[in-house]
Amino acid sequence: RHVTALLRAVREPGQQIADVFGDVAAAMTHVLACIAERHNWALLLVAAIVCVMCWAGALLVFNRIETAPSKYRHAWMFLAGLAGGGGAWATHFIGMLAYDPGFPVVYNIPETALSAALAIVGCWSAFELFAMKRKLEANILSSVALSLSIAGLHFLGMSAMQGAIIQLSSLPAVLLSLVTVGGLTFSATAV
Repeated sequence: RHVTALLRAVREPGQQIADVFGDVAAAMTHVLACIAERHNWALLLVAAIVCVMCWAGALLVFNRIETAPSKYRHAWMFLAGLAGGGGAWATHFIGMLAYDPGFPVVYNIPETALSAALAIVGCWSAFELFAMKRKLEANILSSVALSLSIAGLHFLGMSAMQGAIIQLSSLPAVLLSLVTVGGLTFSATAV
């Protein structure tokens, strides 16, 4: 349904585009209502604190690279990726634990571990790319790497949830989330 609406919007501008954005707005309203009504706010606060602390640590480690001997450069990059990617994953997983669907939920351990590995490798790659000498290309490539790793950890982590649950994704909402994360990461690297 969403794919058809998106294709019509490309062919028939105007009202069709409004329909797609209306679908996205409805999906986002549903997500925000779910956060407000179905999540433990104390755990969400913990997730936010973990996010800020881990990314502050990742950026402090990344800044250390400039003064570190060149033979340790990649080790510092990996440590920055571990802090940033591990922090992003931990933030997401704590947020998932804060969710109460009203029935028991378990997590597929291999998929959960893979989502953590994807976040760490993606953040490590983003830091390596950001450290390139060509500024604009480095910003774009690192933003793409970081955006894809965050989106990947999210969707892989969500697929690791098992229980009496049906997971549905709206294509326009997914595309909007990718564009939003991409824009945020690019603006962060451009500073």
